[in-house]
Amino acid sequence: MLAGTTAGLVADPERITAEIMTYYRALDEGATLRHYLRHADEEGGPWSIEAVSDRGGLIAVKGQS
Repeated sequence: MLAGTTAGLVADPERITAEIMTYYRALDEGATLRHYLRHADEEGGPWSIEAVSDRGGLIAVKGQS
């Protein structure tokens, strides 16, 4: 075995994706305060973004162009 390798540790992309989706869904469903932001992209197209607080920052949970 090579030093510094993680032999035997294989990431399961489907499990990781499911855990991330569960985390974001819980943020969205449990939020008591929502922030609504408007933004224009590089081409001037409008975007509406809905964000919730998480660990001192904002996480976008919904967006629409």
